[in-house]
Amino acid sequence: MRRDPFEIWDDMMAMQQAMDRFIDGFLGERAPVVRARDVVWRPLVDVCETEEEVIVTIELPGVRREDVQLIYHDGYLTVSGYREHPPSDQRRWCQQVEIPYGPFERAVRIHSPVDPDQCQARYQNGFLEVVLRKAPQPAVRAIKVEMR
Repeated sequence: MRRDPFEIWDDMMAMQQAMDRFIDGFLGERAPVVRARDVVWRPLVDVCETEEEVIVTIELPGVRREDVQLIYHDGYLTVSGYREHPPSDQRRWCQQVEIPYGPFERAVRIHSPVDPDQCQARYQNGFLEVVLRKAPQPAVRAIKVEMR
């Protein structure tokens, strides 16, 4: 089983969070506000398959529909966009910040051949569901070869 090349970012972000907690223990409130995890985040994804379709469900709570882009190219479905930080009219210190804001991107490998012209996307209740219709399989045909 091949590892998704994008999974390394999850490991790197976990390491960054551990380092942030370590440094926060020493510096407290003076720790930097902007951290590496704020640069790009990766939404959670489910990829399911039926005989006719590949269904990709992406968790995007708090993301506006107009801030999401979908691209299917060369066997990969890529979703990207931006989640706005909620406005705050007061200055406050957060004790814990886990919700990522800002740009996001996630690419998932689609292992079945699909027809890119037969794709549909629906965004509802913070979930983006992308239905990719599988391309028809070429018919298998036996060819009789005469030996001379």
